[in-house]
Amino acid sequence: MKRTKILLPFLAIFLFVLMSLFKKFINKAPQKPNEEHDKYPFYIRKVLKESTNTFNDGEINHLSKLDVLNVFLNDTNVKLTGTTFRKAVTDIFGLNLIEISNDGEGAKLSIYAEEIMTGVTKALDQKARSFETDQHIMTLKKAEVMDLYLSMIPNYSLEDLVRTVNLVYGINLPGISSLEHARISLYTKSQWLIKNDHDLVVIYTGKGDIDVRVYPTPLFTSITGSSEFPDELKNKLISLGYQHNQVENEFYYRSPNNESVPNLFKEKTIKTICAFIDRHFNHK
Repeated sequence: MKRTKILLPFLAIFLFVLMSLFKKFINKAPQKPNEEHDKYPFYIRKVLKESTNTFNDGEINHLSKLDVLNVFLNDTNVKLTGTTFRKAVTDIFGLNLIEISNDGEGAKLSIYAEEIMTGVTKALDQKARSFETDQHIMTLKKAEVMDLYLSMIPNYSLEDLVRTVNLVYGINLPGISSLEHARISLYTKSQWLIKNDHDLVVIYTGKGDIDVRVYPTPLFTSITGSSEFPDELKNKLISLGYQHNQVENEFYYRSPNNESVPNLFKEKTIKTICAFIDRHFNHK
């Protein structure tokens, strides 16, 4: 009994110390992930923080996606390869070029640009292009076409990679980066690439970018009190070649040759919508 009485104070002290340590551990435990810090993976942020510009998390989050890609891949500690580039594009832009390639997504073309076809032909050890070689190239997955083409460019640059992605996949990374704060939701390559609560217009492309739909968001309707675009934007979209589907309340365009909509058409569409939004909403 006496022994129990002696042990009780020590037991109380032990429990007190244990509870204190437990509370301290809880307070130091990882908190809910900070979305600002998690915009890009740790390895991307680490390189930017240690770069010559020494960006902090806040500054990194305010850089454009293209600037983040440029700083990361131009770092002397990062080896510029097709694999490194594709992983960076996945983690910065949310575009998995391997999955897009495997799923048969990306630009649907009867043939690639001349420079791509010529480069890949050489990479395949063919002396000159032929109908059979062209057909074979068009059966290859886009990631393979990209790597074959790049294998023929000694010491290729980041600009070469960005251009190749545009020519092979039909993905304009600078254009996508510029839309981040344009208040335009963009659905392409079977995913929402850009989608924010403050967006006013949706650009929705189908599989292979063969067709495009343009329609207002609920926020646009809430602000304007109308579920339709004003005549100003309607007429400009129609002049580009869109048809007004009044039943679905959208503007629709489909490539007449069943190939991907040309990049120039996409650029004109985006430029038209951006100009409209800038003129009527961004000053408010």
